[in-house]
Amino acid sequence: MSTYAIETEQLCKRLDGKWLVDHLDLRVPEGSIFGLIGPNGAGKTTTIRMLMGILKPTSGKAWVLSQDISEPSGTYRTRVGYVSDFSNFYPHFRAG
Repeated sequence: MSTYAIETEQLCKRLDGKWLVDHLDLRVPEGSIFGLIGPNGAGKTTTIRMLMGILKPTSGKAWVLSQDISEPSGTYRTRVGYVSDFSNFYPHFRAG
């Protein structure tokens, strides 16, 4: 593999007949600062959710910290922080 923190090749996500992410090729070098910007519906959140293993890509490949995101162990996720734009905790959960 390379020295990319994130790399995608033709990454796609299709849902209900609509392309949410359409053949994304992306390379983010290690040590860089990178932001995904774009209008609502551009596929930013969907891309991040695929990279974090929350959504399975329809097709294509991706690597995070040189590990294939399709690898079942997903050990790279122990080295990545992700905070969703919404929380989906059970109502009875309380911060202690």
